[in-house]
Amino acid sequence: MPVFHRLAILLILLCASLAASAQEGVYIVEMLVFEQPDAYDEPGQFDEVNAGRQVAGSLELGTPGVIPLPAQDGGFGPVIYTLRHKGARVLAHLRWRHDFSSPVSTDWLRLTNPYLDGVIRLRRGRFIHLDTDLQITGSEQPVREHGRMRSGELLYVDHPRAGILIRAERIDSPKPQAVPSAPAATQEPPPPPPKPATDNPPEQREPASEIPRALPDPT
Repeated sequence: MPVFHRLAILLILLCASLAASAQEGVYIVEMLVFEQPDAYDEPGQFDEVNAGRQVAGSLELGTPGVIPLPAQDGGFGPVIYTLRHKGARVLAHLRWRHDFSSPVSTDWLRLTNPYLDGVIRLRRGRFIHLDTDLQITGSEQPVREHGRMRSGELLYVDHPRAGILIRAERIDSPKPQAVPSAPAATQEPPPPPPKPATDNPPEQREPASEIPRALPDPT
């Protein structure tokens, strides 16, 4: 094989490998921050309806490698329902697309709304690591925590004042679709050879019973 052809094949394989690696660095992240039921004295002072509006867009926009997604399309709806019925208050519910292949993917992300302010960070190694430095409005105790998880694993970070639930699920690389092969052509048996044509039809002989016999000589 010529050297140029071998080099072209290697470049094609390298590009395919890089594309697969980039795709494997993309995750869908969902995060929930809530205040513990026994962390406040006046439940009526917290407007959860307004909080729901605020926390949906509380992740700082414009961060490279981070694309905010609708939080209501995630899977934490039943968890939020249970927490609220137990007296907890939801401070932030976020969902975004996180591309770890971006050079600034490990930068701190700003998280702010009327009830919560601070930064979070995700780092990927053997595990996905979460670092938080958050401040709840009206509290002097910061939420500085660290946790780690695997892809698709639900992580709970406990704090005397707040709790954090987060899950990062990798987007699988699209599997190449098999190209359907063309059906094999069926071979028909060759036609029989033509009979030889002739201008002289075969001689027809009369039956023996119709052939007149020779009469005897009368003399």
